[in-house]
Amino acid sequence: MSPSRNQPLDILRGVAILLVLGYHYGYVMGWDRVGWVGVDLFFVLSGFLISGLLFSEYKRFENIDVVRFLIRRGFKLYPAFYALMCFSALECLISLGHVPGTMLAEVFFVQNYFPHFWGHTWSLAVEEHFYWMLPLSLIVMVKRSRHKQNPFGAIPWMFAFLGVACLALRILAVHWGVPLESIHEETHLRVDSLFAGVTLGYYRHFQPVLFDQAARKPLWVPAFLCLVPAFMFQLDTPLMNTFGFSSLYVGFSCLVVWAVERPFSKRWAARALAWIGRYSYSIYLWHIPVGFVLFRGRQGLFFFLEGTLASIAVGAGMSWLIEVPQLRLRDRLFPSRSVRGRPAVADFAITGAQSALSAGVHPQSS
Repeated sequence: MSPSRNQPLDILRGVAILLVLGYHYGYVMGWDRVGWVGVDLFFVLSGFLISGLLFSEYKRFENIDVVRFLIRRGFKLYPAFYALMCFSALECLISLGHVPGTMLAEVFFVQNYFPHFWGHTWSLAVEEHFYWMLPLSLIVMVKRSRHKQNPFGAIPWMFAFLGVACLALRILAVHWGVPLESIHEETHLRVDSLFAGVTLGYYRHFQPVLFDQAARKPLWVPAFLCLVPAFMFQLDTPLMNTFGFSSLYVGFSCLVVWAVERPFSKRWAARALAWIGRYSYSIYLWHIPVGFVLFRGRQGLFFFLEGTLASIAVGAGMSWLIEVPQLRLRDRLFPSRSVRGRPAVADFAITGAQSALSAGVHPQSS
């Protein structure tokens, strides 16, 4: 394993993707009921890890290169995603004779608001919108704050506001009869889960004493208590689509804090989960197409086993085929600032970000 990777967080990624596979390939009782919560775990992890990259950059350089961040994110996410969309278009041309117009929503990452082709890519749209919102929000904080060492002190308050606002909007949506599927998928109703992870990242980088004190507590206890509702209520219930989502991100936040400083494990199960977690993005992208193309119409134990194993194998293979070469190219063309010499404070990042903000740009792990 790369020394730059955190094994416990890779294990959580592995758990998250296995939860999702068990939910979509549904055979094991219980697993097929609660596996959807893996996406919520991904949301908290994404908020924690992505904010950590930006906070680390600010602590070292006293600015954030928003343009470089978005380019590097693009190299990480877009090649694999658009490879999936090209495959989907080709499959439709062969089997249907045309490309469905619903694919356009996914091409522009608005599939969580408009009719879309694949049922699982809505979460990628939520995260894409977050990747634009977070760095621009942090730049605004840097510009407005007088505290250069820690200009992000408003983040806990921002999260508190978002937590209450998103919950209130979900409750109103249920009251107004909005379909539960829309509540589950739309960014403005789910972004609180990602910002829960951002708040964890803030405390780890700027309030490390408090974070370490919390990490030493038996947080798996409140984590378990907050995650219990997922076992008691189905996804398609109003309670789960309102308070349930809030309970989930609190539980997963406790789990992330508890896990992040756990020591490296040499146990085969831990190493296997971490290996799966390392390829979780491509596994997530391809697991539905794998089930649809290779195993359409099948059910039962063998479908569950073959589909799960095939999804992991295809996802890992596509990662090595697409993600790894693109990441190497990214690191040659747009190397991480952590391996460059310290720039002047008036860096390309600040000027680029300020230009984007003044131009009214509308927003949409290393």
